[in-house]
Amino acid sequence: MSRNQKFTFRGKQVLLLGLVALVITAGYYRWTVETEKFDAAVPVTGDALPENAEQTQEGETQNESKTMAQLKTEREKKRGEELEEWAKITKDRDASAEAKSAAEKNITNTNRWMQQENTVETLVKAKGYSDCFAHITEHGISVMVAGGEIDGAKVAQIKDIIVSETKIPVRNIKISAESF
Repeated sequence: MSRNQKFTFRGKQVLLLGLVALVITAGYYRWTVETEKFDAAVPVTGDALPENAEQTQEGETQNESKTMAQLKTEREKKRGEELEEWAKITKDRDASAEAKSAAEKNITNTNRWMQQENTVETLVKAKGYSDCFAHITEHGISVMVAGGEIDGAKVAQIKDIIVSETKIPVRNIKISAESF
């Protein structure tokens, strides 16, 4: 071939080039999907307790010995106290508009979280667990289940319940199984 001649693609060459591009695109798509699945894995941990649970020297949390009923009572008490404080701010004549707005937002979020926690707990118990404790914060949700083994399929069921009811991203979900 001389320098002045142009290279022209023939039918088979165009087809081959198209197939190579298609294979590369399919490989890239599969790689990105697999990466997203890996990033979205639900951690199954023993640290699905509220943020205020402190670690002891042995690595166990202080709340592990408490029943789920006690955890629920503590959660409701704390939420009630927070709601009272925010209600005081909204009724305070001397409070700034920004403070009142923030308090109203906190009240709305907390009421929504309380409703979602109850729904998640009820639906998880319907899947065969004897009890469930859910705790939602602005950072995500922690769920503890009692009364059954937790494997990949059960984690997937619980995750589906949480995502459908709360719209919390999978990366912000912690699930653990506790025996009391």
